[in-house]
Amino acid sequence: MRDDTVNVLYLLDEINQNRLGGSERQFMIFQKTLNNSSRINPHVVFLRDSDVSAIPIWRNVPNILNLNSFKNPGFILKIYYLMRFISENKISIVHTLLVDSTIIGAMLKILSPRLILISTQRNLGYLHTGFRRTLIKLAYKLSNAVVVNATKIKETLVNLYGTSEDKIHVISNIYEQREADKDYHDSEFEKIRASHKHISLIIANPKAIKGFYELVETATILKGKLDIAFVVLGAGADFEKARSTIVEKSLENEIYLLGFKTEINYYLQRVDFAILPSRSEGYSNALIEYIYHGVPTIATNVGGNSEALEGGKYGILVEPRSPAALTDAVMMLVKNQDRYKAAALLGMQDFKTKFTVENSISKHSKLYEELWYNNRK
Repeated sequence: MRDDTVNVLYLLDEINQNRLGGSERQFMIFQKTLNNSSRINPHVVFLRDSDVSAIPIWRNVPNILNLNSFKNPGFILKIYYLMRFISENKISIVHTLLVDSTIIGAMLKILSPRLILISTQRNLGYLHTGFRRTLIKLAYKLSNAVVVNATKIKETLVNLYGTSEDKIHVISNIYEQREADKDYHDSEFEKIRASHKHISLIIANPKAIKGFYELVETATILKGKLDIAFVVLGAGADFEKARSTIVEKSLENEIYLLGFKTEINYYLQRVDFAILPSRSEGYSNALIEYIYHGVPTIATNVGGNSEALEGGKYGILVEPRSPAALTDAVMMLVKNQDRYKAAALLGMQDFKTKFTVENSISKHSKLYEELWYNNRK
């Protein structure tokens, strides 16, 4: 190993393949590509059981701490194990990516002040309250740097948590272009396409924070006025509740829940437009996918959505929690499809150079090296 190798420990709560969120997918792509870096030697520790440790993308096999609760009787021993792991592997930087791991990272920093701590905030949908906010605020104060993926999140951390603006670094999301499976076919989706004039795609788990119930109200308003199908790709804990709501509202021919899908390209190539109706976002991966594929887009003006759409240059921005505004945007897009298709294609050219894994690796590497060299002085 080179003398100037930077040993980095990535500390996460957990990652499981059947519950991969945007942040988790970003991390997996990042790690797969990071293996080609000769300067960074990545180690990974999951606080809880994670089924991705067997996937052959890791330079060093991940460790699982089996820390299911801060009230765990063996909590002190787990922290001791982490400290020993850091010492034995000559870890210089601990980069935390999720909530519990951020709190643990702060504890490690207190025990070892020379350790470089980098925290991450990628979403505004789960801002903390009460004692947990106090802990996260302390963690950000102790951190040498905080990585966010949108300017809006940076502003929120400065205003809400009092985080120093100088230590916050905005690093854009990653989009990995996946080759479409030419043999892939979804007969259920094709039946939906054949039976409706307009097809709209929503890539999100059907739950309140993702604006699902605003979508329900929009479909209710448009029922009988516009021949449109809202196709939702996503699963999650609220899936059955969402399905029951559709039946209760008699929207079985308007909203279709197709569950989690991996062949996203297939659907993006076959819809008229896409919607992101979220009540809160960081920098949405779904929004990147929409524009990256040149799909006309409607998104709520929350989190990094305005930043992604360049204030409406690449798509339509609407107020959150407003079915009326969402309905008006759908009607406007349907009546002006060529205009918004051109806007999406313009955004596509921008996105293909902006959201590369190479850009993310480069910016993270620069941050690691800068903090590492400064810490050695």
